Amino acid sequence: MRPSTCFASALCAAFLLSTVPAQVPSPDPLRTQKQSLQQALLACSTYAIGNNTQFPPILEALVPNHLPDHTHLEFVSPKDGTKSPWIYFAGSKSVRFADYIVMASPLLDGKKRLVARRGHQIEVISQADFELQRKKDDKRYPD
Repeated sequence: MRPSTCFASALCAAFLLSTVPAQVPSPDPLRTQKQSLQQALLACSTYAIGNNTQFPPILEALVPNHLPDHTHLEFVSPKDGTKSPWIYFAGSKSVRFADYIVMASPLLDGKKRLVARRGHQIEVISQADFELQRKKDDKRYPD
């Protein structure tokens, strides 16, 4: 292939690529809350390392030694910006099961919750799945 043909082919390809609209993934409205929940869960785990594997009795016990402030201890609604504390289940427990729900958000759209599991899995689950998992967790760790 001659250099002029290569240049023309490259020019054509560049033009065609520039006319194809880029596929931009839609932003995750819960991205910030997932990151905040991950930070709070990590702080709980580091707290447990120094406290005989027990999670803190309350999330506020993480400040200031494991979190600099209370920023990650609140769920902020992506819809209206209202703040609510995370629902915390692991208080003073030595949690071993990776699927145990440590923290959860208030209901999202009346049907789902953002949850953090002991195994550092952050996910959105249905309210029905949340209730089933909580029953399982309560049997493993009765108060």
